[in-house]
Amino acid sequence: MNSSVYFLKSLEDVVGNLSEVGEIDGHPIATIGGVTVAIPEDLAGKLQGLVGSRIGVLRDDQGSYRLKTGRH
Repeated sequence: MNSSVYFLKSLEDVVGNLSEVGEIDGHPIATIGGVTVAIPEDLAGKLQGLVGSRIGVLRDDQGSYRLKTGRH
């Protein structure tokens, strides 16, 4: 995978405007706040409709990803 893709560590998050959801070398990615991060495929599907929104993605201590949006 591209070396410019960041992999969140346990209990690490990224917060900012979601500008892109796509793939690099067949792996799902999202660009959040200017940082391109690797994400699970199921999360990529949830993010598609949120491009342009401010979001937060947290990788918890179990390796799961949690999404926070301004939408209720």
